[in-house]
Formats: sequence, C-alpha cells, structure tokens
Amino acid sequence: MNDNSLPKQAIYWEANNKKRRLERPGKNWLDIIRRDLKETGLSWEEAQERSLDREDWRRCVAQYVS
Repeated sequence: MNDNSLPKQAIYWEANNKKRRLERPGKNWLDIIRRDLKETGLSWEEAQERSLDREDWRRCVAQYVS
C-alpha cells in the first residue's frame, strides 16, 4: 500500500499531542435522581410506590422543594 494512501494515513494519524482536559465526567439524569432521593431519605422503591398516588407524590415533593 502506498505510504500516502488515505487508509494508511488514518491508521497512523496522531492528534498533534493535544491532551484532553482532566475533568470529572458529567452527571446523568439517573445520578441526579439518586442524589436527590438520598437527600430526602427515600429509597428508589419508596419513591416509585409514592409516585403512583399523585396527590401523595405532590405533597412529598412540595415538602422538599419549598
């Protein structure tokens, strides 16, 4: 294969020694929900159970939001 061929260039390509910034990975939706549940003292199962009763869930959420 020719040394200047595109596939060969793609295999041996380097990113000019640029480094990625070292940061914490972003949090996803589920991580935030778990953190919020932990702060409120509810387990995942309790939250699912309470969310089935809409009025109970609204009272529960309002208690921690305000």
